[in-house]
Amino acid sequence: MRIFAFFGLLPLFRSLPLFGLLFFFTACKTNPNKAEILDTKVDKADIVNSDEQVGVNKDGDMIYQKKMILAEELRRLENDVYDAEDRVYGTRKYGTLGLFGQYSSCLRKLPSEQRAALPKLEKLDRWSDKDESAKMGIEASKDKLALVSEEKLKDRVAKLQEYRRVLQEREDQYTENIKTCETTGR
Repeated sequence: MRIFAFFGLLPLFRSLPLFGLLFFFTACKTNPNKAEILDTKVDKADIVNSDEQVGVNKDGDMIYQKKMILAEELRRLENDVYDAEDRVYGTRKYGTLGLFGQYSSCLRKLPSEQRAALPKLEKLDRWSDKDESAKMGIEASKDKLALVSEEKLKDRVAKLQEYRRVLQEREDQYTENIKTCETTGR
């Protein structure tokens, strides 16, 4: 205690439990993975379509509101990513090349001096090939063998959105590279 008083920290030391409680409640409130209760009530609402409406919120502001079922939105996002990945990298199941394969084929047809002037191929990077950590065992509630992987929902959505953005950029890049390669090869 004397050391804290000597440095003028005694008042801070005495109020440390108060800071601890404040930090605890602030940390709990800001956890991005906790489910937040959303007030979606809209007064004077007019339907735009099945999941969109316009109206007035509780603060009196005129708003546009789009409300979706989270599981459906996640499914749509995953499908977008898998479709984009198939367009960019092709499919093994159906043996399609995708833009990556088309560009690779075009590069192979060119002499090495022409090939050197074009953008290099990046390493093939399929998100669907990534190894997710999963637990294998017996599911307690159903008494059956199961493989379970788990991640925070917010993290999964953010990862899918980022990968979709990356795939869209690569799709544009490979489309442009193919045009350049085909023009160079003429």
